[in-house]
Amino acid sequence: KGSIPPSNASVVTMRPIGRFRSCFKEKYGTPRQGPVARGTRGYIELESWVPADSLDGLQEFSHCWIIFWFHQNTNKVVGSKVRAPRLFGDNIGVFASRAPHRFNPIGQTLAGVSYVATSESDCWYRYG
Repeated sequence: KGSIPPSNASVVTMRPIGRFRSCFKEKYGTPRQGPVARGTRGYIELESWVPADSLDGLQEFSHCWIIFWFHQNTNKVVGSKVRAPRLFGDNIGVFASRAPHRFNPIGQTLAGVSYVATSESDCWYRYG
């Protein structure tokens, strides 16, 4: 297992442009994949400093990529191998998995765009 690099290591600074909201409030019970809960909906609420016209044209697409930060991870130590449930306990490299516990907790997902709103709360909707 490797530990998180010291604070004097190279650092990339990002600021979030929004927050994802859904009916799921706790880690337990939240589906790992959207198709497991097809009837659910969620949305991204943009920060007030993000111009609403940044969303112009998004409604023309059926899907978009969302890059996110696993901000609620509590891992202090990250292993280079993880036990994949679908491989019956076999270990694979963390980058070959969907594990949220990574050296940099960055994730991405392909989200369907069902509605774009730029006036009320500057949020746009996605389905799972």
